[in-house]
Amino acid sequence: MSSRFTSSSIERYNDFSRLNPAIVGWHVHVKVLRRFHTDDYISKGGLGLLLVDDKGNQIEALICSPLTSHYSTFIEEDEFYTIMNFRVVENSGFTKLTRSDFKIMFYDGTIVKEASSFSQDDYIVATPFGAIFNGYHDTSYLITLIGRVVESSDLTNVTDEPSVIGGYRYSFTIEDQEKKTLKCCAYGGVAIECHDRFKNVIGTDVTCVLRWWKVYQLLDGWRHVRIYSHPPYSNILVQSDADNGTKIRAVIRESLVTRFSPLLIEGLWIILRKFSLIPDVDLVRTTPHRFKIKFSSDTCVEYLNYLACDYDYFNFARFRDIRTGISNPYICVDLVGKVDNVNDIQLVQMVGSSKDIFVVYFDLIDTEHTRLSIRLTGETAVRFHRQWKVNTDDVVICIIRFAKIVATSNRMWHCTNIGCSKIMVDAPLPGVVELKEWWADYCGSPRTGVKEARLA
Repeated sequence: MSSRFTSSSIERYNDFSRLNPAIVGWHVHVKVLRRFHTDDYISKGGLGLLLVDDKGNQIEALICSPLTSHYSTFIEEDEFYTIMNFRVVENSGFTKLTRSDFKIMFYDGTIVKEASSFSQDDYIVATPFGAIFNGYHDTSYLITLIGRVVESSDLTNVTDEPSVIGGYRYSFTIEDQEKKTLKCCAYGGVAIECHDRFKNVIGTDVTCVLRWWKVYQLLDGWRHVRIYSHPPYSNILVQSDADNGTKIRAVIRESLVTRFSPLLIEGLWIILRKFSLIPDVDLVRTTPHRFKIKFSSDTCVEYLNYLACDYDYFNFARFRDIRTGISNPYICVDLVGKVDNVNDIQLVQMVGSSKDIFVVYFDLIDTEHTRLSIRLTGETAVRFHRQWKVNTDDVVICIIRFAKIVATSNRMWHCTNIGCSKIMVDAPLPGVVELKEWWADYCGSPRTGVKEARLA
């Protein structure tokens, strides 16, 4: 296979608007907007790409099996490449990702090279709601919509097995600036993502973007169209994503810990230079990011004293999603809820070891009144029990950061990841006071007897 991955030095490229099957020798400079796996009759087991050139023209590219394994190792979303020696074919089919008349088809002579960036634009071109209502939109093309989510349904699964991702459905309504609304429905993994990302922004002014969704016309006319997610293309963007931050894990090998440990202080902003990125292939991860930062002896740490931010970048999981198995058990989650049913701390023998360890069990209850059983071990258990015991408030709010989901005896328990999770009891954070007051109003009367028993 002659394909290779090297730095680009050629600066003359062809625009997508000039591509046609009658000419060969094309050379293009692109940004990858979307990467997805295909499973149709033409490219079964293949890799699909949505590419954009520096003029904003977009085109779909297909990489058929067995070439997929080669190109998927280095072609990533939001990265820039040059591509040459490819075929240009007709953009046919009932559903089209772009309005180009053609597609790019890779073969084993295609050359892909890393290239310099030409724009940081996301190339979001939204379709006006009015164009859909008036029937001006060609339904064979996928569209992008921008608006705010004004209402939604519960996340449901049409199968009897919560583990069947393809069975999930989530309906919602999106509204544009002219108060026009469209009803939307997401399927499978996109349904779960919409549910998780929209739950805190429904009815607010936060802007949401639906990218590459499908318009379906119902029998009763254009004013009653429906917008559906269309795998594997569709995804979503939420304006408030920046509030939660994009998290990534960093690792430092043992020989460098003494050097970097004094420099890495929790709560401070830093700049990191000269580090490497490696795939995060661990079974249990603290973030869903597919890469992690690896420190080297050349890594530089600089402080950002001028950057101030009040966000603690929590991403709280919904208890009901955890109990029903929707949440990914291999990704650690943040939890917040009212403490209830705290058991006495116990010293138990570890399985397969003669060593004893402290264990405490209790429940957390969220504002939907869903109850989760929590199991803490070691120093984390001791610290939580001590803080809870001396707390004299009627309502105690606990935050667990990076909790690991563990299934035990057909129930979903939560225990901390040793060395990573953080327990905060009635933490002085925005929202905790409001949550305590909400629970106090809901409970109605103070639990004096509980307070006295706790202090005894």
